[in-house]
Amino acid sequence: AGAAVVRGAVRADFALAALGVDACPLGVGGLDGHAVLALCARVEAGVLDAAAELEATRLWVAAGGALHHRFILGSPGTTSAFLDLDLAATTPLLRDRFVLPGEALITPSPVAWSAGIGGGVLFR
Repeated sequence: AGAAVVRGAVRADFALAALGVDACPLGVGGLDGHAVLALCARVEAGVLDAAAELEATRLWVAAGGALHHRFILGSPGTTSAFLDLDLAATTPLLRDRFVLPGEALITPSPVAWSAGIGGGVLFR
């Protein structure tokens, strides 16, 4: 993910490269077996790069929660296609400050939101 921040005449570009792991201890399946809803805990780790007149790379560590919804498109117990929808919110555990020329101060947002969509095939 990437974003640009402009403060006056100064522009800084930020890019986040991170991997996340979800643990989903709470899940509810539909009575017909066609949908599964799971509440998950999420941990992310990676790097946050900043580029302006100077470049900086910082460690990114965040934790939060996610909601996963899987729709199974076929008969339960058979090979079926599925569609996944995800919504997550994380908070960075490290909130480094970036100082731009001219004393502009930038810190990561206290909450990062993400959404995803995916699909595949279940072989049973």
